[in-house]
Amino acid sequence: MGRSPPLQHRGYLPPDGRLADACPTTDEQQFVSGHGASAWQSRNRLVDGNRLGVAGHLWSRRSLRHLRIGVGELQGDGCVFCSIARGQAEASVVFEDEWIIAFMDIQPVTPGHLLVIPKSHAEGLEDLREDIGVRVWTVAHRLGRALRLSGLRCEGVNLFLADGEAAFQEVFHVHLHVFPRFKGDPFRIEADWRVHERRLLDETAVAVRRGITAL
Repeated sequence: MGRSPPLQHRGYLPPDGRLADACPTTDEQQFVSGHGASAWQSRNRLVDGNRLGVAGHLWSRRSLRHLRIGVGELQGDGCVFCSIARGQAEASVVFEDEWIIAFMDIQPVTPGHLLVIPKSHAEGLEDLREDIGVRVWTVAHRLGRALRLSGLRCEGVNLFLADGEAAFQEVFHVHLHVFPRFKGDPFRIEADWRVHERRLLDETAVAVRRGITAL
């Protein structure tokens, strides 16, 4: 069982330059065996360590670890998303072009939960070329619109990207989540949503502008 055929796509301009095919291995991707070989050998052989909050789990590192999928059957400790991009691991693909591939999350927050990734390996935003980042967003934007026309239950759409371990990134290949939302769905985020004083916001804005200057 191979990957699903890519959708036809039009109207995209290629970014400057070509993408490298290199895929560095990492021993940082450790997965808790939960589903074992049977899940990995299923038709939808996708792995995403960034669980956003399902079935009553609120956003927490504990719930993220609980929902990891065992992928010990992968040869070596290479990047599973690179394996999908190269066609070496099965995936339910909804879109593919020379630079980007998008496929179904194997443990969706809601039906229609997609992952959009660059084919060229980039661990995080610091490693991601800006033109490729633009293309990731362009594809995600298009897929978000497609979800509303898909017939799946979709009253809204979330786009989410976790960059770094502190942000709960656990698969270290940039990936953008695109998933339908509807009233009563299981997705939750815990946060302190208090309104801050303008003085504090202005001070924080100064720090952000300083970071922009340093780029």
